[in-house]
Amino acid sequence: MSQDNIFREVDEELRSDRMRAFWRRFAPYILGAAVGVVLIVAINEGWTWYHSNNAAQSSDEL
Repeated sequence: MSQDNIFREVDEELRSDRMRAFWRRFAPYILGAAVGVVLIVAINEGWTWYHSNNAAQSSDEL
């Protein structure tokens, strides 16, 4: 029984080390992609607002 706990603890430690190494390696790309998505959505929303605002203004002038 105690061997199972030791193996489980070693497995958990290995998994934790692998996850830390993965995060250290790919964190900049993941964060960059997240920031990129936020920027793309913000630009799209700004463009939509600008376009609809201009359309409404043109409609009011007409």
